[in-house]
Formats: sequence, structure tokens, C-alpha cells
Amino acid sequence: MVHGKWIFYTDELDDVKAVLSKVYDEEIVFTDEDIYGFNIVVYENETPVCCGRLNFSNEKFSIGRLCTIPEKRGMAFADLALRMIVRKAFDMGAQNISVKTPSDASSYFERLGFKETERTETEVVMTKFEDVGGCCKN
Repeated sequence: MVHGKWIFYTDELDDVKAVLSKVYDEEIVFTDEDIYGFNIVVYENETPVCCGRLNFSNEKFSIGRLCTIPEKRGMAFADLALRMIVRKAFDMGAQNISVKTPSDASSYFERLGFKETERTETEVVMTKFEDVGGCCKN
């Protein structure tokens, strides 16, 4: 069974760390954004396979650390996490939500209704101006 679970700053971040450690080849150090943000973990059969974070700072909502463990990519787990993050932001009163992403990943966010609002040589800021709808697709 697949389900998502919100991990709040009062909860342990072990499952978030379990996903991040399988994605990144570096020591995972939690920042204040991780500790005080709204972290989502997606589970498959009680095993954490994907995570992401909803940040709220200076009256702006943003997405951070959206990732899926390598062996589970392409199975729509990140779609579920992203939709849950966007839904929570708009439930909290967001007018929009943004994500910084490498230029080559922007099409993923476009597919879910994000629009390019800023660009550098290596990164794109993608912004969504409305809540999500529909279902997750792989």
C-alpha cells in the first residue's frame, strides 16, 4: 500500500533521513528548514521511498528536497508528494508556491501546472498559482 505522512518538527526525521541518505552521496545535515518545515514522506508497504518539504518563510511558500530513492523512480511517488505539498500550501492560504530546480528538470514541474518565473544558467524557478487536481501518473 502507498500512503503519504506529514512529519512535523515535533516528530522524528528518521524516515526523511532514510530517503535522503539513499539519494545523496553526502552526510545528511538537517537545517532549520528541515526541522521547522512540513516534511512529507511517501511510503510503499511501510518503507519510506520518497520525501519532500514545504517551506514557509517571509510569507512565501516553497518546495525543498523533493526526491525519490533511485530504485523507485518513475513510479509516481514524487507526484504524490508534490501534490500533497501543493495542497497543504494552498490549504494554509498560499497564493502560489515555488520550487528551484535544475533546468533539465523543469518539464517535470510544467507537467503538473508550474510555470517558469525565473531562470539562471543552471536553475529555473517554477511557480504554481493554483491548487492541484487530477491523479498521479507515472
